[in-house]
Formats: sequence, C-alpha cells, structure tokens
Amino acid sequence: MICFADYDVFPGWHSQFRVIDSEGRLFCHDLEVHVLELPKFTANPNIVATPLEQWLFFLREATKIDPEHCPPCLTLPTIHKAIEELNMISQSEADRELYLSRRKYALDEQSRRYDAISEGISIGIEIGLIASRIHSLETLLGREPTPIEQLRLHSTDELRRIEAELKAKLANRS
Repeated sequence: MICFADYDVFPGWHSQFRVIDSEGRLFCHDLEVHVLELPKFTANPNIVATPLEQWLFFLREATKIDPEHCPPCLTLPTIHKAIEELNMISQSEADRELYLSRRKYALDEQSRRYDAISEGISIGIEIGLIASRIHSLETLLGREPTPIEQLRLHSTDELRRIEAELKAKLANRS
C-alpha cells in the first residue's frame, strides 16, 4: 500500500512498514505499507534519479510543469502520459475534444493491430494443425511428408483440399 501525505508523519520522507506479529514473525513478504511525505521531499530536479523520486517530483511540481518543456529528470513514459492527461483536462472544450478524438483513434489502431495479430495467430494455429494432419496422412500412405515450408505456401482452403484428397486416398486403399 502506498500512502501519500501532505503533512509530516514520520522522520524522513519515505517510511516503509511490514506486518509482524508480537513474536517478530513476518506476516507476508509481499505486504508492505509505504508512507511518502511530499512536503519533506526535496523537489530539486538535479537530484531526482530513481523512479520513486521522479513520481514524487512530478506530484509536487505537476501544476508548474510545462508539457512542452518537461524537466529532463522526468524520464518515465508513464509520467509523460500523466502530464499529457493533466494537460488534456486543463484544455478548452474544443482542444479536449480534439485530444480525445486523437486518443480514440490511437486506441482504435491499437485494437485493430491486436485483432490482426490474434487473427494471424489463429490462422497460424489452424494451418499448423492441418499441416500436422497432412503429414500424418502422408505417413500412413507411405509417402515422405511434404516439407512445412512448402505447405506454408498454400491457403487454409488449399490445405483442407489436400487433406481431403489424402483422406480419400487412404479410404480407397482400405
């Protein structure tokens, strides 16, 4: 859990706690509570280095950051995205609509790419299964299996036709 405080709570700007029982046994290695005290964090861009420091700098200075001239100490892509989002919500209605339209287009393109990749994977799996069945049928017919590189040159419909022909030949042989 991460708690951001805008007032003094503990010594230092970052306090980390773990849950232990009365005998000192750790409850869980993955459970921690971090308290980050923003007023105590020095917002000097020259000493900001770690991702945590970048986020704290951003949180302290967000209202002063010019999206066109982002401080060089802020290198995390997620912070640049946050700056973009803050900039968007502070724009005029027309600018916001333009931003949202561009954002929707980018998300639509990402979705189209994902769908195309998914379709390509499905087709690849289907071709692989048909090619495997063709190889099995060829082996049963006493033939040398057709190289996979040669089978890849065919469409799924052509591969299905080849598979059907091989099944018919095997059935006629019986």
